[in-house]
Amino acid sequence: MMCYYYPMDTFDLDFFINQAKNGDLSAIYEVSSYYQKENKYDLAFQYAYQGACRYYGPCERKLAYFYEKGIGTEKNYDMAIHYYNQAISHGDIPSITNLGIMYIRGLGLSKDEQKGFELIKQAAEKDNFNALLTLARLYHQGIGVEKDDSKYYEILTKLKDLGDRSSYHLIALCFYNGIGVAKDINKAFELMLSGANDGDDECFYYLGTMFSKGEGCEKDPTRALYFYQQGAKSEDPRAMYNLALYYENGIYVPKNEELMLYWLNQAKKLDFQLAKEKLNELEK
Repeated sequence: MMCYYYPMDTFDLDFFINQAKNGDLSAIYEVSSYYQKENKYDLAFQYAYQGACRYYGPCERKLAYFYEKGIGTEKNYDMAIHYYNQAISHGDIPSITNLGIMYIRGLGLSKDEQKGFELIKQAAEKDNFNALLTLARLYHQGIGVEKDDSKYYEILTKLKDLGDRSSYHLIALCFYNGIGVAKDINKAFELMLSGANDGDDECFYYLGTMFSKGEGCEKDPTRALYFYQQGAKSEDPRAMYNLALYYENGIYVPKNEELMLYWLNQAKKLDFQLAKEKLNELEK
């Protein structure tokens, strides 16, 4: 079976639809994912259903997720559980994690945090990134298992070693807050900087904050501005909000009400509460 990798902005929908018509299950999944991203949920559901009817695990998982969340269809936990189990029977590891979360939350099942933990641990043993991250959070929060921040840190480090770029900022925050490891602000800064250079976009906001306060580095408002700008471009609402404040107050940029309002509204679209409150204040 062919697998595809492409930047979403170069996605050739007609090509994938033709491949899907020819029975390419990976293409069916990709078309469903495209329509989901475009908020065309009815079409996303239809393509996921088409792939699930042919017992393709990723499509079964996507269909289960649509039933779980009520995307393109009525919410139906029984159907979600059914298709997650179907996907698991066809070797889909991420579905094990999703089913585990349903046990933890008691969605269509008797709530059983320990059962959920064991399922997620099972998926994590296959080195699935999402399962490992979820397992780390369960240890951190003490859900289904005794709270253990050293395990949290250990699993995050494993994720980074396996090549998960999104784990840099989480490890850095461990050092920043002394979670599972000795507190070390300088180390936290170094990890944030490495993460920003290695594709962890979450690091941009934190670097902006650290440069603005001089934490682990010399205080540098211009560098803070740069990283808030990078974070805003990466659709981090926290960075958008802080960038708006820079434009409001003229911090190393000319005061610009238009740009202030633009970034506040962008953050609002991402449901960032502080941006909503700020816009409400400005309207009074």
